[in-house]
Amino acid sequence: MNDAQLRQIEEYLDLKTIPPVPVDLLFVFGTRLAEPALIAADYLKRNAARYVVLTGGPNRYLAGTEAEAHFKILSGLGVPSDRIILENRSSNTLENVTFAVPKIREALNIDSVQTIAAVVKWYHCRRAIMTLKQNLPIKARYYALTYEPESIGRTNWWMTDESRRRVLKEWDKIPLYLEKGYIADIQGEDGGFI
Repeated sequence: MNDAQLRQIEEYLDLKTIPPVPVDLLFVFGTRLAEPALIAADYLKRNAARYVVLTGGPNRYLAGTEAEAHFKILSGLGVPSDRIILENRSSNTLENVTFAVPKIREALNIDSVQTIAAVVKWYHCRRAIMTLKQNLPIKARYYALTYEPESIGRTNWWMTDESRRRVLKEWDKIPLYLEKGYIADIQGEDGGFI
């Protein structure tokens, strides 16, 4: 791949937005990494978000589930539990969203949610937001709060076999999942995506 192709992949996958303040809902996609919980805690403590959904089931690197590990971080940083929605059974992005819907309905009026910020790895961002759009039963504007995991940075992802594999896997999944109806196309509008 040449530099132009690498840049095209990076720019397509990495959605850059600035969420409004406050955003109605942060949606943390499951991972064993602590970064998304720290991002969510910062937003909630500054009242830049009303609620957070923590998703993710068992992970072989954790004693419990991904969502519970993030819950412990948020609780330890003083985030009130009544602002946290916990989904702890999912094992993939689609399940993160579909298993969270009933939990969101239990916690709040889902129809009042107009803005959602996905807290997600930069290279997983587009597919995550496309999954939210397809599987949440609301019309919302979506934003991205991304982070760089471990050695998969925006400026060096093509330098190792493992990081290149992960990023290109995301690139390859999008057309396949669109065809299967797991995700919906998104369009940029007013600094977010619809």
